Amino acid sequence: KVIGRSQDTAKAWIFLDGNVATYGIQDSFNISSVSTHATGVYHVNFDTPMPNANYAVAGGVVEDAGGYNDIRGVSREGSQTKSTTQFAFWIFDQSPGANDGKVSLVFFGD
Repeated sequence: KVIGRSQDTAKAWIFLDGNVATYGIQDSFNISSVSTHATGVYHVNFDTPMPNANYAVAGGVVEDAGGYNDIRGVSREGSQTKSTTQFAFWIFDQSPGANDGKVSLVFFGD
């Protein structure tokens, strides 16, 4: 498996359904699995490790459980160390721990 050949090529990406009823990876590249650790807290595991832990992550969350004025976001889980093999994040709305969004994350690095 060839992983991104330059810094301007994504090293990994994932589209994850965080809804409890339909939870799971919808599509991905260089992601071996995702596990949940609390409501709205996820760990993404890379199939091939990143060269170092200084990679950049871009992402967002869409499609909540209802209203059109609900703000959703995704943030790195600060209690977890960013590593070459795993990235921990949480989905939030007005408070931490939302678990009804569809998350897209893209990883860039060396």
